[in-house]
Amino acid sequence: MVMAKTINPQIDVYNNFDAAMKAFNKSKVGCHLLKTTVPGMKTSYFIDRSKQAIIDWPQHYALMFNKD
Repeated sequence: MVMAKTINPQIDVYNNFDAAMKAFNKSKVGCHLLKTTVPGMKTSYFIDRSKQAIIDWPQHYALMFNKD
């Protein structure tokens, strides 16, 4: 499965960029597309509709795109 829910209903996680970008482009609400890479693991992509994750954890995520 490409998309998974997190404990925060405002955030969805994707394991590939194409799926994340497709969901980001379909979003009808403001959101961030974030990227994170854990050493030794794959890169993950997050759609954050609350736009809070990059503020709370700037050292964990890179902002790729912003939709207002």
